[in-house]
Amino acid sequence: AIKVKITVDRNKREATVDFTGTSPVMKNNFNAPEPVARAAVLYAFRVMVEDMIPMNAGCLRPINIVIPVGCMLKPAYPAAVVAGNVETSQHVTNALFGAMGAMA
Repeated sequence: AIKVKITVDRNKREATVDFTGTSPVMKNNFNAPEPVARAAVLYAFRVMVEDMIPMNAGCLRPINIVIPVGCMLKPAYPAAVVAGNVETSQHVTNALFGAMGAMA
């Protein structure tokens, strides 16, 4: 299961995306490398923000992403990650939109 909590600090203009509670590394290939989860966060925020978010090294600077070590979104070798780029990344995106209250 993918768990995510999003906390926004409007005064600091920052957000925390916390994946604490996400399932541990799976024995199947549905684990996703950390960059896949980070890309899903960037995508979801770019969709939801009513302004252009630049695609540069600083675009994620105001977003603190917490991905616990040993969860399926931060696996270590030799954990399989084949499905992480397709199936799991979509589930991460759905969880993010759900946390933002944007699911239809």
